[in-house]
Amino acid sequence: MKVMLWKRSLAVLVALLCSSYLVVIAIVYIKQESLIFQGEQLPDSYQYHYDQSFDELTIQVDGAVLNALHIKQEQPKGLFFYLHGNGGNMQSWTVNYEYYRRINYDLFMVDYRGYGKSSGVISSEQQLHDDVRAAWNTITPRFQQQGLPIVIYGRSLGTSFAVKLATDVPHQLLVLVSPFTSMTAMAQARYPWL
Repeated sequence: MKVMLWKRSLAVLVALLCSSYLVVIAIVYIKQESLIFQGEQLPDSYQYHYDQSFDELTIQVDGAVLNALHIKQEQPKGLFFYLHGNGGNMQSWTVNYEYYRRINYDLFMVDYRGYGKSSGVISSEQQLHDDVRAAWNTITPRFQQQGLPIVIYGRSLGTSFAVKLATDVPHQLLVLVSPFTSMTAMAQARYPWL
């Protein structure tokens, strides 16, 4: 009788553990976008402040309006097209703009959907690539017409967009800071128990 009770208790415990594990997997699956894209929103009334000339731009894309910054030099030698990482927003990523002033390059950044003052919701990887391309098409023509170099700069999550963009557009340099090999590899590193 005791052996039977012990086996039944063990079976119930195993079933509870397996059920709990399946619930955790389901929650992670449902919430995967929020685990990847950890953007922080800013109110529409938020004002950027820099001690040099800059323009705040809005870029109309399918289903959203993207917020972008163009920090300008008087006579720039070229442009850094900067794609930031998965957390924060442009306000938190624009911390070293003095560097671009020293090298005399303009800096352009765009917030992804749901980041900063950008509207919309991320629904696919292709949508993000299309958004990045729309931002590129907004800022680069003037630099291309003047024959100025354009550097595509991707940081963390932004490296995936930078690599794809670099395969499709003319540019002088591609810079990848803290890139990752694939989303699958990142998932295995962060959630090996899944």
